[in-house]
Amino acid sequence: MADQEQLKIIKQGVRAWNKWREEHSNTKVDLSGADLSGIDLTGIDLRDARLTRVDFRDSKLQRARLSLANLSRAALIGASLNQANLKETRLAHALIMNADLRDSDLSNSYLHKTILAK
Repeated sequence: MADQEQLKIIKQGVRAWNKWREEHSNTKVDLSGADLSGIDLTGIDLRDARLTRVDFRDSKLQRARLSLANLSRAALIGASLNQANLKETRLAHALIMNADLRDSDLSNSYLHKTILAK
């Protein structure tokens, strides 16, 4: 279940979130189960975050830093992930449909039973 304080911060926008991440670099991020659909998260720092079952439907995640994050069972339907860093990201059972993955880095990501469809 998502940390409610972290959820409040992320809903304040990318600038507030990234500032909080810098100031709390040792804090484990848990946004599991959160509804972040349709939100502009361009350039967000979600490295090494727990993002299981997060709804990113139609979200803008361009240039997002998602390396080492756990996005298992996340919904990325219609999400814009162009130029996102998804290195070593766990995407098991995720739904990635009609998503923009241009110039994204998925190297060494775990894609077991991930649905990738146009």
